[in-house]
Order: sequence, then C-alpha cells, then structure tokens
Amino acid sequence: MRRRATDPTRARVAGRQVALVADNRWKLERVSVYRDTGAARRAMADTRAALTDCASRTRDGVTTVWRFEPLDIGEEAVFVAGQRVQGDEGLPGHHRGGIARQGRTLVTYVDFGQARTLADRGEVTGYELAAATLAGRLRAAAWN
Repeated sequence: MRRRATDPTRARVAGRQVALVADNRWKLERVSVYRDTGAARRAMADTRAALTDCASRTRDGVTTVWRFEPLDIGEEAVFVAGQRVQGDEGLPGHHRGGIARQGRTLVTYVDFGQARTLADRGEVTGYELAAATLAGRLRAAAWN
C-alpha cells in the first residue's frame, strides 16, 4: 500500500508489535497510538483508501486481490483479506485480519500464510474477540 500525502505515520507517538513467526505462517498484533483522535481517524481512512486503491494489483503475472468490510468493534473497524492469484488459480499467500480504532489508538491483528483462497470473516473471529476486548480496555483508559 502506498503512503498518502497526509502520512498519518508521522502522527504516531507510540506503539508495540508482537509477531509469531513459523516456517509457513506468521501472526502479528500491533498497537499504534497517535497524537490525537483526528490523526487516528485519518490513519483508518487512509488504510481504507489504500485497500480500495489497491483492490487488485498485478506484478509479474501474479495478482494480489484485497477486500475489506466493516466490523462492529471500537469506534470503527474493518476486516481485511488479501490473496495471491494467477489467472483463476489461488496461490499460496494469504493475508487476513482486522484493524480497529478506539480513540487515538489503532489495533491490528493479522496473519499471513499459505492458504489458496480469499479469507472470509468467519476465519478471524478470534482476532475480532481480541480486538473487541482491547478496544473495551482502551475505551476506559483516560489517556486514550
């Protein structure tokens, strides 16, 4: 995804990332805290815009297809899925997860692996539960 002219990463003031890496799959949890709620909103808007702009991108005969849909988590959230394909055939290489915003904080839960089909929302219910739990804790945090 390309960076936009109003790059909200400059407004990021804190964060943490935990990744579990295996031979054929990895999982990631990322928490990004922004300077203010407006910057966090812009980061979410830019993420949705990038997913729309890059809904299908082909390089060297391999197409990566992206889709997203809203989730009812925090103040705003999206389910995201990406899959590599060549013609009508799915290739190993999936991306699936969710991004949620609560206040000035974005939380991302995603995994990358070798699936050959575009993920559906039912495959990330564990991530949705984790994001909803963290969004509830963030809602109660005075600093957020």
